[in-house]
Amino acid sequence: MFEKIIGHEEPKKTLENDIVNGKVSHAYLFSGIEGIGKKELALEFAKELLNTEHLNACIDFKYIE
Repeated sequence: MFEKIIGHEEPKKTLENDIVNGKVSHAYLFSGIEGIGKKELALEFAKELLNTEHLNACIDFKYIE
């Protein structure tokens, strides 16, 4: 599910389990130092939730962004 993301194994596992089990929370906090891939992981998570590969073409993502 998060093949493009290197590292972050525990957060990836948690997010994947939430999606698979249908228990997605109303909010997630991606925190840490700059440059570790928080935004990239959040964007991949959004793609999975919105079931799209192209976020820029997704009206829901544009609204959220």
